[in-house]
Amino acid sequence: MAVPTDPYLLRNLIRCAEHDLGMTCSLPIRDIMNRVYRCPARDCWTGTIHAAGIEGMAWRAAEQKATLRDVQPEFRRAALEALLDRVIVGGDPKIRYVWRTWTGCTNDQ
Repeated sequence: MAVPTDPYLLRNLIRCAEHDLGMTCSLPIRDIMNRVYRCPARDCWTGTIHAAGIEGMAWRAAEQKATLRDVQPEFRRAALEALLDRVIVGGDPKIRYVWRTWTGCTNDQ
């Protein structure tokens, strides 16, 4: 398995509550400490979300759902993708996690 190099743990998982749009990732040139997620809608009140902050909150929420202490940092994105369907930012509550559910195997198609 190759080690992912994408610094955004919530890419394709984080959505704006106001517009129900996937938030875009933005990395200011040579400034990895200021990674952000933004709603692509021009009139969005959700605005810009600091990536490290929201990723840390999502990781702590995931740790409450599953045993993740042995997951190395470079594989955290894959772990979050396996657990989360999406993270919704904005609205009430401000952050909502939609977890994937497993119902077991059935013969139904």
